[in-house]
Amino acid sequence: MIIINLLFSLGVMVFAVSYLLNAIMITKTIASSLFVILAVINIVYLSKTNKKHIKFAVLMLMALVFSLFADLTINHHFIGGALIFAVAHVFYLISFCSLEKFRLRNLLYSLPFLAVCIILICFLPNLNTAVMVTVAVIYSIIISFMTGKSLSNLRLSYNSLYILLFTAGIIFFFSDVMLVLGHFADMEIPRALCRFSYYFSQCLMAMSIYKAKN
Repeated sequence: MIIINLLFSLGVMVFAVSYLLNAIMITKTIASSLFVILAVINIVYLSKTNKKHIKFAVLMLMALVFSLFADLTINHHFIGGALIFAVAHVFYLISFCSLEKFRLRNLLYSLPFLAVCIILICFLPNLNTAVMVTVAVIYSIIISFMTGKSLSNLRLSYNSLYILLFTAGIIFFFSDVMLVLGHFADMEIPRALCRFSYYFSQCLMAMSIYKAKN
């Protein structure tokens, strides 16, 4: 199973790099589809080895499916794609909460990430419409809670699954920061970093289902 996870992850990154170089939509579609297929394979494996975290696995799969649709939408309709990504992050957050119950103190771990988002919202020059600001605020709150919860879980138990989830969460957060800089500040390097880090984080999220067997 480890080899399968590594091969699928390699496939995702190969097609992601191909999309970065050639901007051919089919390569983007394949890259996104591969991490969803990997998640399905890992759920089947988990169902046969350890059903303790099957709820987490199903929620994670839902998050990855929404991420796939969001990624395919965002090039054509940025706000629509962002809103679908927000739904994906809600599923990520709920999946993390299925491992460790949500507590009010979890919010404290979200504050540093939310602060970064607020700074971006305040200073980006092209984020200048009420609709965009509203979407940005809602999205920022959700992704900050998601990333903060992954950190909170790690603080509760320093195990391989939580390390993987926090790593995936923080890389996803970084990817979104790069996305905002690329889209609203019109910067090329952040666009490339966004794509690469996004697909890497999704591979880690899909692999976390396999790690949940322990």
